[in-house]
Amino acid sequence: MKLKTEVFGSGLSIFAATFIFYAIDPYTAGMILIEKMQKTLVYCLYLIGFNLALRVRHRGEGRDPYSNAAYKAHIKLTMFFLAMFALMELPLFISRM
Repeated sequence: MKLKTEVFGSGLSIFAATFIFYAIDPYTAGMILIEKMQKTLVYCLYLIGFNLALRVRHRGEGRDPYSNAAYKAHIKLTMFFLAMFALMELPLFISRM
């Protein structure tokens, strides 16, 4: 039961983030505060989705998702995504200086 929930949550989170980004983003153009909140929501949903997918992969491989190795893998994945998000924001930050 837990595996099905994690798979469903992962897919739903990634789908919702993609939907919010592509479907709602054109309507929020020009509203700075709403754009920032939307961007933060999309980033968080992607992080949640991919971390849930990593938990599913650990369960599928027969590893304990609560082990130290699993926590290290989650931290590495999260740091990778945060670095990619920072790189995506860097040109916008530089252009506003």
